[in-house]
Amino acid sequence: MKIPHIIALAAIAAPAAYAAEATLELGGYSTTSEVLEGSTPERGIPFNYMYTYSGGQIIYPNALVQEIADRNGEITSISFRYRENGSFYDGDIEGTSSLWAAPSDLQAIPVGENKKSAWLPFDDAAKADTSIDYEITYGENDFEVTYTFATPVRLAPGQSLLLTASSEITNGMYANMYDFECFGFRAGTEKYTSFYGSDTASFEHDFQAGNLNSWNSAWAPVAKISYTYTDRLPQADAPVFTPQSGTALGPDDKVTISAADGASILYTLEKGATPDIPYTSPLALTADATVTAIAITDGYEPSEPASASYTLKVTPAPVFAIPAGSLLGANEKVTVGAADGATILYTLGNEGEPDTQYPADGISLTADATVTAVATMPGAYPSKAVSASYSVSDLDATVIGGYYDEPGASNTFIGTNWYNAPVIPTYANSASQMLYLPEELDGFNERTRIRALSFRFVNETCFTEYTSTAKLYIQAVDNTEFTYDALNSKYRWFDTQLDTPDATQQLEIDFAELYFDCGELTFTLPDGGVSFPAGKSLLMTIVNEAPAPLDNSEYPQFLKYNTPDRRTATFASDRTDYAASLAISDYVSNGEGFYSSMTDYNQPCLKIYTDNLGADGIGRVEGTPSDATSACYNLQGIEVSADNLTPGLYIIRQGNHSRKILVK
Repeated sequence: MKIPHIIALAAIAAPAAYAAEATLELGGYSTTSEVLEGSTPERGIPFNYMYTYSGGQIIYPNALVQEIADRNGEITSISFRYRENGSFYDGDIEGTSSLWAAPSDLQAIPVGENKKSAWLPFDDAAKADTSIDYEITYGENDFEVTYTFATPVRLAPGQSLLLTASSEITNGMYANMYDFECFGFRAGTEKYTSFYGSDTASFEHDFQAGNLNSWNSAWAPVAKISYTYTDRLPQADAPVFTPQSGTALGPDDKVTISAADGASILYTLEKGATPDIPYTSPLALTADATVTAIAITDGYEPSEPASASYTLKVTPAPVFAIPAGSLLGANEKVTVGAADGATILYTLGNEGEPDTQYPADGISLTADATVTAVATMPGAYPSKAVSASYSVSDLDATVIGGYYDEPGASNTFIGTNWYNAPVIPTYANSASQMLYLPEELDGFNERTRIRALSFRFVNETCFTEYTSTAKLYIQAVDNTEFTYDALNSKYRWFDTQLDTPDATQQLEIDFAELYFDCGELTFTLPDGGVSFPAGKSLLMTIVNEAPAPLDNSEYPQFLKYNTPDRRTATFASDRTDYAASLAISDYVSNGEGFYSSMTDYNQPCLKIYTDNLGADGIGRVEGTPSDATSACYNLQGIEVSADNLTPGLYIIRQGNHSRKILVK
């Protein structure tokens, strides 16, 4: 099986070329009577005997030097023809001349808005240079000047030739401009030649100083260009890939490489490597890859390498609706989303392949767990596995608004730093009142006890630490929005007894750890929580006092949702507290020394943890003493029978979880 491989490699390495020399003549260089003279001979290239210093630039466009460029030829010398009529000077002239040559992508010398030709860089761009000393003897004659390059100048296909000349007369009589004429020809309608002449500064000096002016012409000097090239066999056509490069491949898709009849194909999947694997059948890729191939045919040079890049058509990874690391209520389920038409498989834990079909209503967890999921689709590879770990509470949870939505989601509104319920950290003193309606308190009844309340915020600007004392007050009311005083055209604050808060929370938040991330502000109620009846609206008042406010340009934003009526009001001040302000005015706005406002129908998203005993008390609690895995204790830690409990507060333990229950 190795023999074809060895033969193919030998074919690549076999010499199939030889060196050759050639000459390209531009503008009828070999003729004398038919060659055209330059229209402005006093501005000669590469030197002008009217000035001490002279020079300029020439572009021979690709159309003129295509023969050299198509062969990747290397220019070894260039000759120019001059005519001397010998009528205006009577001595010999001596001088020096240098010529820089470089390949160029230009087809003519650019002309600026001032109608002058641009001078093109030639120092760093030059690929070779040469210089000559010349002596011209007085008398009428034709002569040529030849520049030979120590380092040949190579032209690639499509390139033009840029020449830059700089000359100096070092001895002898300055010639009249008509004494010397550089043979020229009309190269076209563009500007192909720019000229320079001076008695005070060299071309290089004025080029560096930016002092060059120029004359320009559509004529170019006749020239004889000697070059070498490597004569090669014709090159085989490059292979063709099916499907085309950039295609995403599914599990059943393969890459076919084709070439001309009789050609063999070598390929590689390694970046930068020479193709060396014989192609025998379509390729099944197992990862994103770039395939590079060449075609080999007897009597031809190996083809140019052809490449095609492919990605695998992979099912988009599933997305967990509830962020990893969240504390779930006992009644909450882990919900996972995927692309349309995708199937989700999951497993609990970090080990083992997901192999359980995802239930439509979500995954129920009975203990802390890590959920790992993948998504699959017909015609695509399975997605990468994604995981999320959760803690599970023994409390039920009620989620209001887009609590788990990504910040900025279409149904989630972000508050501003001015009035940002429930806490406004850019002020030392702040407060808010928030109203949640009975229809949002799903499942609440006369035995529901609120145990904790959480608000979710995103930190996109703040990276400092923040401390404050926040006090929470809970009230059951019948209202569905703030009361509007039509006589005064203002809304009224709800009356709240501020002497005894239901919970006091010391906030110590390091926003640097949450930079560009979400955090939670949680109030945990002591002593078994607060009982909350069914059919009532939940009014929360939160009063916050900080020793120092955040800078006004740094603030977290609480996730909010839109409501059809006004259900949130905020207060903020650095000069007076909430209670003192209410003593001045019980209106939401227009108080002395403070700012307050309704929040334009935006309500903070909320998660409420509850202990819900149900209408029948202890009989609705799973895990009574008949279940050997559960036990009931009083508040002194003494195990008691749950069959005949007297009214009071008890603790039910089930496995690793415990929760308080109230018996009335």
